[in-house]
Amino acid sequence: MKRIIGLGLVVLVVIAAWTGAWVWASGQIDTYVRSMADNDGVNQPRLVCASFGVGGFPFGFECACIPAKTASAANARVTRWNLIPL
Repeated sequence: MKRIIGLGLVVLVVIAAWTGAWVWASGQIDTYVRSMADNDGVNQPRLVCASFGVGGFPFGFECACIPAKTASAANARVTRWNLIPL
């Protein structure tokens, strides 16, 4: 009986660690994408999202940026995209 309780506790700890790691990583993705709005569009591309979200828990990451507006000096124009997650 003690082994089953121990196994259950190990499973719960692994699930909690996985969830914490996923939440931390999705926060990093969110911070990085939102920081791209502060780029100048000359040295680094600029990306602005009216609505941005990270999903896909527990086994992946899906980023939704609707509508995405990018600007870059390399192509010297502004492009508007509507990105739909797969």
